[in-house]
Amino acid sequence: MEKYKYFETELNSIKDKTIHKLTIDVLEKVNEKFFIEPASSTGKYHPDYAQGEGGLYRHTCAAVKIANSLLSLEYYDKLFSDSLKDYIRAAIILHDCCKSGIDFERPFTCHEHPLLACDLIRDTIGPCEYTDAVCNLIKTHMGQWTKCKRSRIELPAPETTVQMFVHTCDYLASRKFLEVKFDQE
Repeated sequence: MEKYKYFETELNSIKDKTIHKLTIDVLEKVNEKFFIEPASSTGKYHPDYAQGEGGLYRHTCAAVKIANSLLSLEYYDKLFSDSLKDYIRAAIILHDCCKSGIDFERPFTCHEHPLLACDLIRDTIGPCEYTDAVCNLIKTHMGQWTKCKRSRIELPAPETTVQMFVHTCDYLASRKFLEVKFDQE
């Protein structure tokens, strides 16, 4: 099965055909473990639905559900253009695609995984508006957690409203007290 089919519902929320296709192109390059690993290697930072096999995939779906729900509100509908909404969706779909390294070779979350995801996008798509827009949102999705004891790399923090929006969707999808049901729309 093509990897992109895992995210068929989420991809279908992307209206722009180019953004849709480029997101599929990147998804086809991600390691298969992205679809089967848990969202948290320790179980400490994500709710039950994001644990176990496929947890990272479900976490990602939940973050897109949250984004789409918020984007349907009048305030965000007016605040963000249609193309920016599509870049948000693409960024959220891809934000953790290298969470444990490009090849998911690390046993724990790789602190610099947002930057690795951007490298994968650049290597797959090359320099273009899509790469700039999506990487601009992915690289800051960790929010205030820019430093880690296990890494010398300091991640950039969100500065713009749209970067904060992407971080917030990811953050909400990782809260243990919020459970997302996957058998209902």
